[in-house]
Amino acid sequence: MSFIKYSKTLNTNKIELGWSCMPINPLIVIMSCRKNSHLWNNLKNCDKTCIIFCGDPSLKTDYVYKNRILYLKCEDTYDHLPTKVYMMIWAILKL
Repeated sequence: MSFIKYSKTLNTNKIELGWSCMPINPLIVIMSCRKNSHLWNNLKNCDKTCIIFCGDPSLKTDYVYKNRILYLKCEDTYDHLPTKVYMMIWAILKL
């Protein structure tokens, strides 16, 4: 029987599975849109591991990752949120 235990010590996060320890490295993704790009620097300064993603249908490739911003080739409106989330997951798995 295995157990899962989460512990935090100083600068280390660990998940213990059974008798082994695995370090975890969470990725924080923030959904945004181009019209809110004036807020992105403040968001990126809150956490050094976060990525902001937004849609840009004019991209020539499926995604562009630059300066912790993930631009996705999809619409940037509320009507297309499911597509934006799907594209974000797909692009992150490709990075």
